[in-house]
Amino acid sequence: MEMKLSIIIPMYNAEKTIIGCIDSIEIQETDFKYEIIIIDDGSTDSSIKIVKRIIKKYNNIVLLCQKNLKQSVARNNGLNYAKGKYVMFFDCDDDINQGMLRNMINLIDDNNDLVMCGINKVFSDKVIVENKTLLNLAQNKKNLIINYLTRNKEFDVGLWNKVFKLDVIKDNDLHFENGNFFEDSLFVLKYLCAIRFEKIQFVDDTYYNLYKRDGMSTTMHFNAKIDYFATLYEKKVKIFLDEMSIHLPKKAYIAFKIRTRLHLVHHHINYDSRWNTSAQKKLMTFVNFKMFFNSLVFLDDNYKVASIAARYFPLLYIRMYKNRSV
Repeated sequence: MEMKLSIIIPMYNAEKTIIGCIDSIEIQETDFKYEIIIIDDGSTDSSIKIVKRIIKKYNNIVLLCQKNLKQSVARNNGLNYAKGKYVMFFDCDDDINQGMLRNMINLIDDNNDLVMCGINKVFSDKVIVENKTLLNLAQNKKNLIINYLTRNKEFDVGLWNKVFKLDVIKDNDLHFENGNFFEDSLFVLKYLCAIRFEKIQFVDDTYYNLYKRDGMSTTMHFNAKIDYFATLYEKKVKIFLDEMSIHLPKKAYIAFKIRTRLHLVHHHINYDSRWNTSAQKKLMTFVNFKMFFNSLVFLDDNYKVASIAARYFPLLYIRMYKNRSV
């Protein structure tokens, strides 16, 4: 039987979560062969010992080990090993619900290029559901990319709720980059540019549980490098789209940058104790008044309001955001 699916899971100090992650995969009801590729990223706890014990129970798990080079490198190493026709990427501190593998693989088998599902964002005190996307409503490739860059939600740019074709990844030399920040977004963008825009399928069910644990990911604690890599991400997107001859309206690209800068503002407010109104105003004031307001047409209403407030009323926005998310 051919290897239908490779599930790639970077792992770092996941002794408390890796069993639940793997078990949620292994209890899936499937009629195809799949492999779980776990890449340990230099764990210092008992993660490796736990996985080695689990391997004795399941015969479809492979454990690879690397020095602490972060998850982008780990995912690339997983891709180099993968033998499946399709690829999924999970995080070691998350889990999935029954039916995810069977239903999503059946859909991509039906002559589709990408399948994605809804997610549950699980916080300590609440669960937020994301299960509405604009990606499968695009009328052409340019419209798809504009929606992706300017009107995305977290589950649009994330890896963990999608099934990819390995041959598309290999044929287009896709890999993870950008220093562990925005690497998911950049990878998905390049994949979208490589496939047929009309062959994206969406599953309404929220199959993936994305746990938002403080301090457990690069997005849940402050890292001073994030501003640098955000700017690098903006540049790489522009360069890549030019190379692909996908020329977006200037206002759409500015709207994309506004979204990226607003993400940075939120990150700083949440995790940077030195963040202040001067730094926020400088971050958001990268184009003139006219271009800024003209570009807002590409954003959803809540982001229009948030962007204006973050740029022109930084103190008020900081105070409000500490008590309420956009």
